[in-house]
Amino acid sequence: MTTEPPKIQLLVVQPTPFCNIDCRYCYLPDRSSKAVVSVETLGNLFSQIFSSGWARDHLSVIWHAGEPLVMPVRFYRDAFGMIDRLKPDGLQVTHSFQTNGTLLDDEWCEFLRGEQVNFGVSIDGPQRFHDRNRRTRSGRGTFDKTIAGIRLLRRHGARFHVISVLSRASMAVPREMFDFYLEEGIEQVCFNIEESEGDHVSEVLGARDVENAYYRFLSEFWRLSAAHPGRITFIREIEHALKMVLRPKEAEFYNELAEMAASPVLTKMKQDIDAGVALCRQHCQYFSVCGGGEPVNKLAENGSFVSTETAYCRVMKMRGTDLVLDAIERASVPGSQASDAVVGEQLSQALHLPAE
Repeated sequence: MTTEPPKIQLLVVQPTPFCNIDCRYCYLPDRSSKAVVSVETLGNLFSQIFSSGWARDHLSVIWHAGEPLVMPVRFYRDAFGMIDRLKPDGLQVTHSFQTNGTLLDDEWCEFLRGEQVNFGVSIDGPQRFHDRNRRTRSGRGTFDKTIAGIRLLRRHGARFHVISVLSRASMAVPREMFDFYLEEGIEQVCFNIEESEGDHVSEVLGARDVENAYYRFLSEFWRLSAAHPGRITFIREIEHALKMVLRPKEAEFYNELAEMAASPVLTKMKQDIDAGVALCRQHCQYFSVCGGGEPVNKLAENGSFVSTETAYCRVMKMRGTDLVLDAIERASVPGSQASDAVVGEQLSQALHLPAE
């Protein structure tokens, strides 16, 4: 039997572990280290990926894990140029940054726009939510610098999205969160829940009623978005849930691993991850839209890859799926209170279809 070769579509590169701020919920180690990846290491990495034949058609490179903007613009000009020279003909490579936004200036904005970099800024909503967790190393809030960076991106006409880590307090006020994004001209939003990873234990995932709180938040936020068409054009959690529910053949799961190097540790890790996926397939009714969960969350929360659901998947995967399924069901019931223009607008916007 012929086995299809592995396929790499997403690559996360850490240019430096250093971060210029110190978020309360950050789980990444060594973020005080100012080590920098060498040109030789980058060249070796991309040469091996490209020569493997595993990167076909498109490769998305995310510069992340540490604050990527502590490196100068010229570092990325050189890196992008090298990658472009190494890549095979016909392969499209796109670059993405995830940043705290505090170091943005005119040079960065011009570079990002010129190179068509996909750009994400981490901001947790209004200042009272953001500054509680996202602070400088001296303990000061970073909101003013982050929002200044977002406004600079808008002045330069650079496309960007934001990622907001939700707290119990911010989940309780979807209208305030929505109004904040509208006021700042933020059109694309993504929501995360504070996770338990590394040596960090989440205060949110262990909270009572967090699943229902997240469901209520996302439901109201989606409703508000539909009631203001064209203002917030992308809600990642809704888009992803719709894709998984309605277009399962296009779904891609990030727990499907290529054959790992033949070391005992890596081989055992792959076996355990596969066993955990098999358990999810056997026991979880959400398997078709999840594919077996994220191994890192299983390890962090359950202590083993050979396990099933986590608090993270109950909140971020199951409740988003429930929301989309509930909306579809309500919209399909003639004469029901929920089968109104707003629900129809919700679904048509998310599916990029004209509303009836």
